[in-house]
Amino acid sequence: MSSAASDYSPPSRPSSASSASALSFAREGLSAALDVLLVEATRVLAAPQAAPVLLAHPAVIATRGLLDAHYDRRWSLDQLAARVGLSPKHLHGLFSRDLGVTPHRYQLERRMGRAQELLTTTDLPVTTIAFELGFGSSQQFSRTHRRQFGTTPRAHRQRSRPTSARHDEMS
Repeated sequence: MSSAASDYSPPSRPSSASSASALSFAREGLSAALDVLLVEATRVLAAPQAAPVLLAHPAVIATRGLLDAHYDRRWSLDQLAARVGLSPKHLHGLFSRDLGVTPHRYQLERRMGRAQELLTTTDLPVTTIAFELGFGSSQQFSRTHRRQFGTTPRAHRQRSRPTSARHDEMS
């Protein structure tokens, strides 16, 4: 046997202490990566528009853009479908599948969200808010608000104002 062959020794196996250390580092790295993933997923899902848009059909994204930009307009399903090049039935199905609500419901929720904002932050008359949001009358707006939130727009406004502001209004 040559001396080179006799000098050979098989590679040593890592000690159990170094294996445990490497495993610990791997677990810490994996845990940190999962933490980052969880934070990013939460951020994306918490953003009101981010999550659905990422997974939605292009026609749904375009329709949503129209409804967001022009929520005060009275859109029919036929008008929306014509704008995005689909049949009304196909658009309705895609929109419902991708966003979980119909186009009409989405527009209504968008309008009512804006209504909450206007009632809380402005002194605009309820009738003005109703027409600005695209409702045909203040009665229609009040009925919709009551159905959606369980209270009238005026009552919502009064409850959302600080106590001192309510006291000033009564004086």
